[in-house]
Amino acid sequence: MLFVYILFLTMRSVARTYKEVRHNEENRSILIVLCLMFIYVFILSMKQGSMIGNLDLFMFAIMLGKFERITFNRLMEKESSLIPKIDSRVVVGNREWTH
Repeated sequence: MLFVYILFLTMRSVARTYKEVRHNEENRSILIVLCLMFIYVFILSMKQGSMIGNLDLFMFAIMLGKFERITFNRLMEKESSLIPKIDSRVVVGNREWTH
């Protein structure tokens, strides 16, 4: 059951990341390579029949999740730079307060 949940989270991560990097060729190629390595290791783990000695599948699942987080953080930084800064100074007489 845990194995199926990890596969589900990885596929969801890939789908979300692809929506963000489909127009960026460099990041899209990184995502494709990580996905192909994940699929390759998944096929090998199914062939071997045991997950005890094969941790590569989990490594690639973690790498895909980290790549999703990096992509999301870059997107949020880009969007926050587009928001204009608001001056929050309050001046009363000769005193000034900032927030």
